[in-house]
Amino acid sequence: MTQLTRKQQQLFNALSIVVGNAMYALTVVLFLMPSGLITGGATGIALAFNKVTGLPVSAVLFVVNVAMLLLGWWVLGRRFALNTMASTVLSPFFMALWERLLGDLVLTDDLVLNTVFAGFGIGISLGITIRAGASTGGMDIPPLVLNKWFHLPVSSTMMVFDFIILAAQAAFSPVRQSLYGVVMAIIYTVVLDKVLMLGTTRTEVKIISAKSDEICAAIFAQLDRGVTILHGEGGYLREPESVLLSVVSNRQLPRLEGRPRVRRGLLAASLLFYAMGQPVYVLLLVGLSYANFAMARCIRPGKRNTLLLPVVVNLAVLGLFKYLDFFLGIFGITVADGGVMLSALRGITNGLNSIGFAFRSPASALPLGLSFYAFQVISYVADVYRGKVKAERSFFNLLLYLSMFPKMMQGPIVRYEQVARQLMDRRTTPRAAFEGAQRFIIGLAKKVLLADYAGKVVASLSTGGGNGTFVGAWLAALMFMFQIYFDFSGYSDMAIGLGRIFGFRYCENFDLPYISTSITEFWRRWHMSLGSFFRDYVYIPLGGNRRGKARQILNLLAVWALTGLWHGASWNFVLWGLYFFVLLSIEKQIAPKLETLPFIVRNLVTMFFVLIGWVLFMNTSLSGIGSAFAAMFGGGTSFAGSGVSLQLKNSLPLLLTCLIGSSVLPRWFGFIWSGLFGMGRSDRRGAVTVKKGIYLASVFLFLILLLWLCTVSLVGSTSSPSMYAQF
Repeated sequence: MTQLTRKQQQLFNALSIVVGNAMYALTVVLFLMPSGLITGGATGIALAFNKVTGLPVSAVLFVVNVAMLLLGWWVLGRRFALNTMASTVLSPFFMALWERLLGDLVLTDDLVLNTVFAGFGIGISLGITIRAGASTGGMDIPPLVLNKWFHLPVSSTMMVFDFIILAAQAAFSPVRQSLYGVVMAIIYTVVLDKVLMLGTTRTEVKIISAKSDEICAAIFAQLDRGVTILHGEGGYLREPESVLLSVVSNRQLPRLEGRPRVRRGLLAASLLFYAMGQPVYVLLLVGLSYANFAMARCIRPGKRNTLLLPVVVNLAVLGLFKYLDFFLGIFGITVADGGVMLSALRGITNGLNSIGFAFRSPASALPLGLSFYAFQVISYVADVYRGKVKAERSFFNLLLYLSMFPKMMQGPIVRYEQVARQLMDRRTTPRAAFEGAQRFIIGLAKKVLLADYAGKVVASLSTGGGNGTFVGAWLAALMFMFQIYFDFSGYSDMAIGLGRIFGFRYCENFDLPYISTSITEFWRRWHMSLGSFFRDYVYIPLGGNRRGKARQILNLLAVWALTGLWHGASWNFVLWGLYFFVLLSIEKQIAPKLETLPFIVRNLVTMFFVLIGWVLFMNTSLSGIGSAFAAMFGGGTSFAGSGVSLQLKNSLPLLLTCLIGSSVLPRWFGFIWSGLFGMGRSDRRGAVTVKKGIYLASVFLFLILLLWLCTVSLVGSTSSPSMYAQF
């Protein structure tokens, strides 16, 4: 290939900058503006002002670009400003030119086509401009400024700015255009990456690592590139070090850096999944994640003052959304339309609507899964403070950890240290995918075929007044007991299964809690990730059992009061937590005597007290709790009644199925079935035999049957909400 002279290269770069900006402006005029799509950067700000005020997009874009150019000149220097000036002028110029020439031209009304072509057009045009050595200017400059002042990563900060701009436009844009705008942003990001990787551009990389031999072998095997090994000496410790020198193409650079592409897809899917439920709160999720990302990097292990700020911020957000109304209500401060927080949000949205914004009021003041999110991020910053993990240097990795859609809504509470390595280095295999799908389908069956039908019985008894009778009250309590178990454990199974499919191994959350023979054992088996969190981050830091009996009792009281409040801002949850505190305190005193009783007696006694606890949990009012206990212990309206008797008769098969499903029998059956076909641990990786084929076929058919039954059940129901989504 003929090499260009310096002047020819300069001319080619100048022409590329002109073409790139012209193409970018044309894409905005032809696809973005007619379709109402939202986008990030300075163009997103200009489009937002255009919708609100009617000002020309080109004029607003020019003002924003000039303002950012002046900021860059002041902070980053004259050379940077001169290199950026071309795009600052050219982009608004071509925008105004195309607006005048094309007028109201609309190529297509199809939103999907506009999204795709806008994504490709923006990605290609930005790629051309950047490859020519020019900055795109605009909102690219603030991240560079923050990097210089606070050493924050440019790519992460740029993504946060774009997301804020997207969210601001989503406030007064239709949901459809907003969601497609996010898709468009993903498309142009991928296209931009591809354009920048085109050609034969090479990059010289130097790698200093203690695992130089392994990295060298990986470069040979995976990239087919040569490696030069240089032997050097560390400047500080004066220890010998190996330096690997290699020249790779820009296409191979992400593989060398260990950045799996699937990570971007999982992050986008997680944010879109959350946005489908509560699009308004995606901004809160991303903003709070970035705040914790920045604060964690400022934490110094062992220095408590550096830990205080992130803990206070996260607890304040949790308290503001979840507990503000509850604590204000203690002092008699209430709002008739649903709470202080919700009323405030509605007031803001109503005010915006009055001045022309089409802002949709949220259905609830509580973001989905906020409690799970708060505990995960607190465990992360606490572990950074303890020195157990290093502060994550990639915001995308931290955001993926916090927002991963399988566990975002209802857990389990996965600690950063459990998945830190998997974020960058994980393997997805057919076997892992099969095991994950198997776990997911079983969890789905628990939720749809057992929990949902048990919930229908509870709802029927409540609406029909059957829970006011002796038999009805006990039946409602039993059904709720199984409903909450199969609902929550089923969702945990689904989350663990989906994580397994994507190469993540999440911690277990349930281990047959209804076979427990003590309250202590029950809480070792129920919601294990929550129990371990309170143990490691509350109970042990308070002193645990190391400071005498009296201090241990106070520590247990704090843990169980917080456990109750974590489940909900209501007095019944507080009573529920204190109830188990009393039981555990008594049990610790009489535990030796209980161990002499037969297994079945200890199990029945334990389950009786657990059942009483679920009565406290299911009735959100104190009057409802009183009525339930009155009916259960002889103070109800009647013994049963015809309607309740029929309900009991119809519910017996479901009750028996739930009893078997919550016991050890399904696990035993699985072990026996696998043993019959020689599927022990030692044989799982062996050759495919007739027995092994029969076993796999039987499992596959069983899963297909469960999936079909779940599908039929879901088709016949209007909704299937999960109980723990509210927490």
